[in-house]
Amino acid sequence: MKFISALVLLCSLPVFLFSTQINDYSIVDIPKELKKNADGIVRFEENTIRVKSKREAIYKVKYVVTIFNKKSDLNEFYVSYTKGTPITGLSGNLYDANGKRIRKLKKDDFSDHSAVSDFSIYEDDKVKYAEIRHHEYPYTIEFEYEQSVSLLDLSWQILGGFHTSIEKAIHQITTPNDISFHFKARNIELQPEKNDDGSHTTYTWKVENYKALEEEYYAPDDIFPSLMVIPNEFDYGGYEGKMDTWKAYGQFYRELNIGHNNLSEEMKKEIHQLTAKATTNEEKIAILYNYLQKEMRYVSVQLGIGGWQSFDAQYVEKNRYGDCKALTFFMKSMLEEVDIPAYPALINSNDDYIFQHSQDFVIPAFNHVILYVPNEDDPIWLECTSSYLPMGYISSSNENRKALIVKEDGGELIETPYKGASEHKQVHTITANVQEDGGMVVNFKKELYNDQHDFWRFAYYILSKEEQEKRIQKGLELPTFFIHKYDLTIAEQKPKATIDLELKIVKYASKAGKRYFLMPNMANRFDKGLMEMPDRKYRIERQSGFADYDTVRYILPPTMIVENIPTEKVELETDFGKYKITVTHEGNELIYTRYLEMNAFSYPKEQYDDYRAFYNAVVKHDKMKVVLLKKQP
Repeated sequence: MKFISALVLLCSLPVFLFSTQINDYSIVDIPKELKKNADGIVRFEENTIRVKSKREAIYKVKYVVTIFNKKSDLNEFYVSYTKGTPITGLSGNLYDANGKRIRKLKKDDFSDHSAVSDFSIYEDDKVKYAEIRHHEYPYTIEFEYEQSVSLLDLSWQILGGFHTSIEKAIHQITTPNDISFHFKARNIELQPEKNDDGSHTTYTWKVENYKALEEEYYAPDDIFPSLMVIPNEFDYGGYEGKMDTWKAYGQFYRELNIGHNNLSEEMKKEIHQLTAKATTNEEKIAILYNYLQKEMRYVSVQLGIGGWQSFDAQYVEKNRYGDCKALTFFMKSMLEEVDIPAYPALINSNDDYIFQHSQDFVIPAFNHVILYVPNEDDPIWLECTSSYLPMGYISSSNENRKALIVKEDGGELIETPYKGASEHKQVHTITANVQEDGGMVVNFKKELYNDQHDFWRFAYYILSKEEQEKRIQKGLELPTFFIHKYDLTIAEQKPKATIDLELKIVKYASKAGKRYFLMPNMANRFDKGLMEMPDRKYRIERQSGFADYDTVRYILPPTMIVENIPTEKVELETDFGKYKITVTHEGNELIYTRYLEMNAFSYPKEQYDDYRAFYNAVVKHDKMKVVLLKKQP
């Protein structure tokens, strides 16, 4: 089970919690319905939390799991800690299927690891980790510990994965009556029991007999039950703040970084020299963004309050590097020097959209900062950590989600742009010279835009030529082939990548006597259809869309003729997307065109069959074949 901390720009805090005594860990009494579809089960989880002040809470944990088979990862225990949040009383026991203790866990069973995240090269977080294995299934593991935490670590990830059920789980928070919270359960009906003794209030949430969830095609990313508990007022690292409104939270973040736009006089002079000939704000932004990309580099360090608080502009100026916050504030400072207002935008750049922010519930679940620049026509968004993205381009990790804009009067939650499926396009233009043995010599051009170009821009600047070629080889769904020439180019001022290939396919058309069977869709194929799901439980969702335009021109040798091409007109238009293919024959040329637009969508589960029908129709027609006949000598 994993708990994701609400700390902005800081880290994940895996947590499991408890305090009631269980005497029998035998599997005999586990309800039958909880074993169905389950690889493991949380037998008992109790998180007992006592809030001492706006700065500190004591978190007592008891966590008992039974592992049914090797597919379950419940045998892995981990909890994050820092010097300021030490773990005490860590212990554990291993039991067999009958509940008999096999052994007590030793100190050596637990190891320490650095908790460096994907976006940071150094953090002060560490992880206490244990992986307990036993040779006979099922077996049970019991963990207990205690930890001092901040008030930003009180949320509960009730369930973190598929094929895990819960027998009994309790999350209990006792707080002084002058410290308040707002809380919200997601993907589960859950209300607390409340007990007020006059000075303290205890909130108790209980989950019992929760059945394991199964994976489903195109289910929402966030389907697991969780409880978000957020303090209305808090003290973190000696800095007091409020989270009762987005405006208040933005004000805290702003005040935390006041005075950080302290550019040196030399830097200010250089900024004015750089922009002296610029006549518009857009030109000035482009010049200064280019300066940032060429002169500064991204290095992330997350230490304590540094998960929120930025290094100042002079730090970046002097060291020529910074994390996402520091580089954003440096760019903001440069723009303000030429009278262009700009605001930090806190964002969750995770692909899985774990937290869908809403206007009515404040949760500081952000892990990245970009820059928002108001503009008369459209605001300009700047990714200040990238040395190669075009100015104003908002990539797939930042688009189509909520961002908290931090202005002078506090925070404002707004939407980041989404360009739509047709703008995230991929265009294939292919000429294939068919050989008499069914092989081909091919000129292959791939043009990619916006989201579809993101990886290749990264590859151009980061990967070697050899690594780039390996990636393109892996992406080509072709029989045995050899690349004779490979060229990747990137457009500097717009989100576009172009790949040019010359390749030899040993055998593409399959032979049967005098006939060759050619699958004209060489560039893009949906190969596997979707299964029926009569008992589907979740909505169907696709978080991003795309469009593919394919044109393949086959030039046949004099010894071949087209014997048969499909005559069926294929043109589909649905709520989920559009699909159209044509196959024409002119002289010795066979021309295949295909257009597929797949929308982003979120629909009720009842529409899965409609989506499946559309998807499987694409699969079917993508595999259509043309029959070629070898002429008699």
